[in-house]
Amino acid sequence: MLAGYAGTIAAMGFLSVDAYGFGGCTPSTGPDVIVGALNGISNYTTVGGIDAFSLGTTSCNIGSVNLLWQSANTNHPIIPQNMYRLKTVSGGARFEHIGMGWMKHAFTALTENLCCTCNGAGGSVLGIGCSDPYTSGRNGTQLTTVGGLGPRFQVNAHTGGFIFPYAFRNVAHIAHSSITRRLQVANSDLQAALNPGAVYFGECQYVTPDDAAAQNQNNNASYNAVTFTGTTEITGSLSGGTQQQKPAIKAWKTADPSVTETNVNVPEATSGDTTSLMILSSQAFNLGGASGATSSPATT
Repeated sequence: MLAGYAGTIAAMGFLSVDAYGFGGCTPSTGPDVIVGALNGISNYTTVGGIDAFSLGTTSCNIGSVNLLWQSANTNHPIIPQNMYRLKTVSGGARFEHIGMGWMKHAFTALTENLCCTCNGAGGSVLGIGCSDPYTSGRNGTQLTTVGGLGPRFQVNAHTGGFIFPYAFRNVAHIAHSSITRRLQVANSDLQAALNPGAVYFGECQYVTPDDAAAQNQNNNASYNAVTFTGTTEITGSLSGGTQQQKPAIKAWKTADPSVTETNVNVPEATSGDTTSLMILSSQAFNLGGASGATSSPATT
Protein backbone atom coordinates (compact mmCIF):
# COMPACT_ATOMS: atom_id res chain seq x y z
CA MET A 1 0.00 0.00 0.00
CA LEU A 2 2.45 2.66 1.07
CA ALA A 3 5.43 3.23 -1.12
CA GLY A 4 8.50 4.76 0.40
CA TYR A 5 8.88 3.13 3.79
CA ALA A 6 9.41 -0.32 5.15
CA GLY A 7 6.87 -2.08 7.27
CA THR A 8 3.74 -2.04 5.14
CA ILE A 9 2.92 -3.70 1.85
CA ALA A 10 -0.14 -3.93 -0.30
CA ALA A 11 -2.25 -6.96 0.43
CA MET A 12 -5.20 -8.77 -1.04
CA GLY A 13 -7.55 -11.43 0.24
CA PHE A 14 -7.24 -14.71 -1.64
CA LEU A 15 -8.70 -17.14 0.89
CA SER A 16 -12.12 -17.49 2.39
CA VAL A 17 -12.40 -18.18 6.11
CA ASP A 18 -15.40 -20.48 5.98
CA ALA A 19 -16.64 -22.82 8.66
CA TYR A 20 -15.63 -26.02 6.91
CA GLY A 21 -12.50 -27.99 6.10
CA PHE A 22 -9.35 -28.44 8.14
CA GLY A 23 -9.39 -26.58 11.46
CA GLY A 24 -12.77 -25.08 10.64
CA CYS A 25 -11.23 -23.22 7.66
CA THR A 26 -10.13 -23.99 4.16
CA PRO A 27 -6.38 -23.89 4.91
CA SER A 28 -3.60 -22.48 2.82
CA THR A 29 -0.28 -24.31 2.63
CA GLY A 30 2.11 -23.48 5.45
CA PRO A 31 1.59 -20.91 8.21
CA ASP A 32 -0.75 -18.08 7.22
CA VAL A 33 -1.54 -15.28 9.67
CA ILE A 34 -4.27 -12.72 8.98
CA VAL A 35 -5.93 -9.93 10.95
CA GLY A 36 -9.15 -11.69 11.85
CA ALA A 37 -10.55 -8.59 13.54
CA LEU A 38 -9.74 -5.08 14.62
CA ASN A 39 -11.10 -5.39 18.14
CA GLY A 40 -10.94 -1.86 19.61
CA ILE A 41 -9.29 1.54 19.63
CA SER A 42 -7.40 3.47 22.31
CA ASN A 43 -7.32 7.27 22.33
CA TYR A 44 -4.38 9.28 23.68
CA THR A 45 -3.79 12.93 24.57
CA THR A 46 -3.03 15.34 21.72
CA VAL A 47 0.46 16.88 21.63
CA GLY A 48 1.29 19.85 19.39
CA GLY A 49 -1.75 19.37 17.17
CA ILE A 50 -1.02 15.65 16.67
CA ASP A 51 -3.42 13.08 18.07
CA ALA A 52 -2.58 9.43 18.66
CA PHE A 53 -4.48 6.16 18.67
CA SER A 54 -3.87 2.44 18.87
CA LEU A 55 -5.88 -0.32 17.21
CA GLY A 56 -6.45 -3.72 18.77
CA THR A 57 -5.97 -6.77 16.57
CA THR A 58 -6.99 -10.41 16.76
CA SER A 59 -4.73 -12.62 14.66
CA CYS A 60 -5.83 -15.88 13.07
CA ASN A 61 -3.65 -18.65 11.63
CA ILE A 62 -5.66 -19.95 8.68
CA GLY A 63 -2.77 -22.07 7.40
CA SER A 64 -1.88 -25.75 7.71
CA VAL A 65 1.23 -25.26 9.91
CA ASN A 66 1.74 -23.63 13.31
CA LEU A 67 3.00 -20.03 12.98
CA LEU A 68 6.17 -19.18 14.94
CA TRP A 69 5.68 -16.69 17.81
CA GLN A 70 9.07 -16.51 19.56
CA SER A 71 9.49 -13.24 21.44
CA ALA A 72 13.28 -13.45 21.97
CA ASN A 73 14.28 -13.55 18.27
CA THR A 74 13.03 -12.61 14.80
CA ASN A 75 10.53 -15.48 14.58
CA HIS A 76 7.49 -13.51 15.70
CA PRO A 77 4.99 -11.18 14.04
CA ILE A 78 5.19 -7.42 14.06
CA ILE A 79 2.06 -5.31 13.69
CA PRO A 80 1.99 -1.97 11.80
CA GLN A 81 -1.01 0.37 11.96
CA ASN A 82 -2.27 2.99 9.48
CA MET A 83 -5.11 5.48 9.11
CA TYR A 84 -6.75 6.57 5.84
CA ARG A 85 -9.34 9.14 4.81
CA LEU A 86 -11.75 9.18 1.87
CA LYS A 87 -12.73 12.78 1.18
CA THR A 88 -14.25 14.76 -1.69
CA VAL A 89 -12.12 17.73 -2.78
CA SER A 90 -13.03 20.03 -5.71
CA GLY A 91 -15.65 17.54 -6.86
CA GLY A 92 -13.37 14.51 -6.86
CA ALA A 93 -12.70 11.82 -4.27
CA ARG A 94 -9.29 11.44 -2.68
CA PHE A 95 -8.16 8.40 -0.72
CA GLU A 96 -5.32 9.59 1.49
CA HIS A 97 -2.92 8.07 3.96
CA ILE A 98 -3.13 10.43 6.95
CA GLY A 99 -1.52 8.53 9.82
CA MET A 100 0.80 5.71 10.80
CA GLY A 101 2.35 4.11 13.84
CA TRP A 102 5.42 2.04 14.60
CA MET A 103 5.25 -1.75 14.75
CA LYS A 104 4.13 -3.77 17.75
CA HIS A 105 6.38 -6.79 18.41
CA ALA A 106 4.26 -9.78 19.38
CA PHE A 107 5.41 -11.81 22.38
CA THR A 108 3.02 -14.71 23.08
CA ALA A 109 0.00 -16.34 21.45
CA LEU A 110 -3.28 -17.59 22.94
CA THR A 111 -5.51 -20.41 21.66
CA GLU A 112 -8.88 -18.86 20.82
CA ASN A 113 -11.21 -19.63 17.92
CA LEU A 114 -12.24 -16.43 16.16
CA CYS A 115 -11.76 -17.63 12.59
CA CYS A 116 -11.41 -21.42 12.81
CA THR A 117 -11.13 -24.28 15.31
CA CYS A 118 -7.87 -24.05 17.26
CA ASN A 119 -5.59 -27.10 17.53
CA GLY A 120 -4.62 -26.02 21.07
CA ALA A 121 -1.02 -24.96 20.34
CA GLY A 122 -0.04 -21.58 21.81
CA GLY A 123 2.68 -19.63 23.57
CA SER A 124 5.65 -19.75 21.19
CA VAL A 125 3.39 -20.60 18.24
CA LEU A 126 -0.01 -19.55 16.94
CA GLY A 127 -1.53 -22.95 16.35
CA ILE A 128 -3.36 -24.15 13.27
CA GLY A 129 -6.82 -22.58 13.30
CA CYS A 130 -6.03 -20.53 16.43
CA SER A 131 -6.63 -16.85 17.10
CA ASP A 132 -4.91 -14.49 19.51
CA PRO A 133 -6.35 -11.14 20.68
CA TYR A 134 -4.09 -8.15 21.31
CA THR A 135 -6.05 -5.29 22.83
CA SER A 136 -5.66 -1.73 21.56
CA GLY A 137 -3.88 -0.84 24.80
CA ARG A 138 -1.40 -3.66 24.34
CA ASN A 139 -0.71 -2.68 20.73
CA GLY A 140 0.00 0.86 21.96
CA THR A 141 2.50 -0.17 24.64
CA GLN A 142 5.51 2.18 24.52
CA LEU A 143 8.16 -0.30 25.62
CA THR A 144 11.74 -0.07 24.42
CA THR A 145 12.27 -3.78 25.07
CA VAL A 146 10.59 -7.04 24.04
CA GLY A 147 6.90 -6.58 23.24
CA GLY A 148 7.04 -2.86 22.51
CA LEU A 149 6.82 -0.65 19.44
CA GLY A 150 9.80 -0.91 17.09
CA PRO A 151 10.66 1.23 14.05
CA ARG A 152 9.62 0.45 10.48
CA PHE A 153 12.91 1.30 8.77
CA GLN A 154 14.46 -1.97 10.05
CA VAL A 155 11.80 -4.14 8.35
CA ASN A 156 11.41 -5.80 4.95
CA ALA A 157 7.66 -6.18 4.81
CA HIS A 158 7.71 -8.56 1.84
CA THR A 159 10.12 -11.12 3.31
CA GLY A 160 9.00 -10.54 6.90
CA GLY A 161 12.60 -9.95 7.94
CA PHE A 162 13.53 -7.37 10.58
CA ILE A 163 16.28 -6.42 13.01
CA PHE A 164 15.91 -7.74 16.56
CA PRO A 165 16.39 -6.53 19.17
CA TYR A 166 15.11 -3.39 17.48
CA ALA A 167 17.15 -0.23 17.84
CA PHE A 168 16.31 3.48 17.99
CA ARG A 169 18.06 6.16 15.94
CA ASN A 170 18.48 8.55 18.87
CA VAL A 171 17.41 9.23 22.43
CA ALA A 172 14.36 11.19 21.24
CA HIS A 173 12.88 7.91 20.09
CA ILE A 174 13.36 6.40 23.53
CA ALA A 175 11.93 9.28 25.57
CA HIS A 176 8.23 9.63 24.85
CA SER A 177 5.08 11.68 25.21
CA SER A 178 1.55 10.31 24.89
CA ILE A 179 1.83 10.16 21.09
CA THR A 180 5.34 8.74 20.62
CA ARG A 181 5.49 5.67 18.32
CA ARG A 182 1.70 5.30 18.39
CA LEU A 183 -0.63 5.77 15.39
CA GLN A 184 -0.31 9.53 14.86
CA VAL A 185 -2.77 11.68 12.90
CA ALA A 186 -2.91 15.46 12.62
CA ASN A 187 -5.85 16.78 14.62
CA SER A 188 -6.89 18.94 11.66
CA ASP A 189 -7.24 15.85 9.44
CA LEU A 190 -9.94 14.48 11.76
CA GLN A 191 -12.09 17.49 12.66
CA ALA A 192 -15.54 17.23 11.09
CA ALA A 193 -15.75 20.97 10.38
CA LEU A 194 -12.54 20.82 8.32
CA ASN A 195 -13.39 17.52 6.61
CA PRO A 196 -17.11 17.51 5.81
CA GLY A 197 -18.38 14.15 4.62
CA ALA A 198 -15.03 12.41 5.11
CA VAL A 199 -14.94 8.74 6.08
CA TYR A 200 -12.01 7.03 7.79
CA PHE A 201 -10.44 3.59 7.81
CA GLY A 202 -8.02 2.01 10.27
CA GLU A 203 -5.76 -0.73 8.96
CA CYS A 204 -3.53 -3.29 10.66
CA GLN A 205 -1.25 -5.99 9.34
CA TYR A 206 0.83 -8.92 10.61
CA VAL A 207 4.34 -9.18 9.14
CA THR A 208 6.34 -12.31 10.01
CA PRO A 209 9.08 -14.43 8.36
CA ASP A 210 7.57 -17.93 8.19
CA ASP A 211 4.29 -16.65 6.75
CA ALA A 212 6.28 -14.81 4.06
CA ALA A 213 8.50 -17.84 3.37
CA ALA A 214 5.32 -19.80 2.61
CA GLN A 215 4.34 -16.96 0.21
CA ASN A 216 1.25 -16.16 2.27
CA GLN A 217 2.16 -12.52 2.96
CA ASN A 218 -0.32 -10.90 0.54
CA ASN A 219 -3.41 -11.40 2.71
CA ASN A 220 -2.07 -10.14 6.04
CA ALA A 221 -3.79 -6.73 6.20
CA SER A 222 -7.39 -5.98 7.20
CA TYR A 223 -9.29 -2.75 7.72
CA ASN A 224 -12.23 -1.35 9.65
CA ALA A 225 -14.17 1.92 9.35
CA VAL A 226 -13.45 4.44 12.13
CA THR A 227 -15.67 7.29 13.35
CA PHE A 228 -14.12 10.39 14.96
CA THR A 229 -15.72 12.99 17.22
CA GLY A 230 -14.39 16.08 18.98
CA THR A 231 -12.25 19.09 18.12
CA THR A 232 -9.30 19.72 20.46
CA GLU A 233 -9.24 16.15 21.71
CA ILE A 234 -10.44 13.66 19.10
CA THR A 235 -12.04 10.35 20.06
CA GLY A 236 -12.11 7.46 17.63
CA SER A 237 -14.38 4.40 17.64
CA LEU A 238 -14.69 1.43 15.30
CA SER A 239 -17.85 1.19 13.21
CA GLY A 240 -19.12 -1.78 11.24
CA GLY A 241 -17.12 -4.97 10.93
CA THR A 242 -13.56 -5.85 9.96
CA GLN A 243 -12.88 -6.46 6.28
CA GLN A 244 -10.61 -9.48 6.53
CA GLN A 245 -7.62 -9.99 4.23
CA LYS A 246 -8.13 -6.64 2.54
CA PRO A 247 -5.90 -3.55 2.80
CA ALA A 248 -7.68 -0.26 3.33
CA ILE A 249 -7.03 0.89 -0.26
CA LYS A 250 -9.79 -1.52 -1.29
CA ALA A 251 -12.31 0.56 0.64
CA TRP A 252 -12.10 3.21 -2.08
CA LYS A 253 -13.36 0.94 -4.86
CA THR A 254 -15.95 -0.52 -2.51
CA ALA A 255 -17.29 3.01 -1.96
CA ASP A 256 -17.05 3.90 -5.66
CA PRO A 257 -16.98 1.09 -8.25
CA SER A 258 -15.72 3.55 -10.91
CA VAL A 259 -12.30 3.59 -9.22
CA THR A 260 -9.63 1.79 -11.25
CA GLU A 261 -7.72 -0.74 -9.16
CA THR A 262 -4.59 -2.35 -10.58
CA ASN A 263 -2.34 -5.01 -9.06
CA VAL A 264 1.35 -4.42 -9.81
CA ASN A 265 4.01 -7.08 -9.22
CA VAL A 266 7.15 -5.30 -8.05
CA PRO A 267 10.61 -6.96 -8.37
CA GLU A 268 12.03 -7.95 -4.99
CA ALA A 269 15.67 -8.78 -5.65
CA THR A 270 16.46 -9.92 -2.11
CA SER A 271 13.73 -12.53 -2.00
CA GLY A 272 13.45 -16.02 -3.44
CA ASP A 273 9.83 -15.10 -4.08
CA THR A 274 10.80 -12.56 -6.74
CA THR A 275 7.89 -10.10 -6.67
CA SER A 276 5.91 -8.22 -4.08
CA LEU A 277 2.39 -6.89 -4.58
CA MET A 278 1.47 -3.23 -4.89
CA ILE A 279 -2.12 -2.07 -5.39
CA LEU A 280 -2.49 1.12 -7.43
CA SER A 281 -5.91 2.79 -7.37
CA SER A 282 -6.97 5.92 -9.22
CA GLN A 283 -9.96 7.85 -10.47
CA ALA A 284 -10.31 10.56 -13.13
CA PHE A 285 -12.74 13.43 -12.79
CA ASN A 286 -13.46 16.65 -14.69
CA LEU A 287 -12.26 19.90 -13.15
CA GLY A 288 -13.99 21.94 -15.87
CA GLY A 289 -12.46 24.71 -17.94
CA ALA A 290 -9.53 24.23 -20.31
CA SER A 291 -7.77 21.74 -18.07
CA GLY A 292 -10.33 19.02 -18.78
CA ALA A 293 -10.02 15.80 -16.84
CA THR A 294 -7.39 15.08 -14.25
CA SER A 295 -6.66 12.10 -12.09
CA SER A 296 -6.99 11.69 -8.36
CA PRO A 297 -4.60 8.88 -7.43
CA ALA A 298 -4.56 7.29 -4.04
CA THR A 299 -1.72 8.36 -1.82
CA THR A 300 -1.07 4.73 -0.94
